[in-house]
Amino acid sequence: MTGLRKLHLQYLQVQALKKSSLNSTRLNEQKKVLRKLFLKPYLLFSNKEVDPKKESLAKYFNHLSVIVNNDRLYKSAKNTVKV
Repeated sequence: MTGLRKLHLQYLQVQALKKSSLNSTRLNEQKKVLRKLFLKPYLLFSNKEVDPKKESLAKYFNHLSVIVNNDRLYKSAKNTVKV
């Protein structure tokens, strides 16, 4: 369940950034996060914090983990990042 939630939120985030296209650097980072979620499935289902020293995109993975594990935060984020 958490894996699907992470993919869904990350997909919405990328689509919203594509629409606004104000910050190309952030859009590229978010695309990398989405790509890594597909290429490294353990990131989808892990609730462990990713070490920022080992992974440059750790802040995004850690943030996703916090949101998807809290129903209230997940619903709020899902409604906020509408495409």
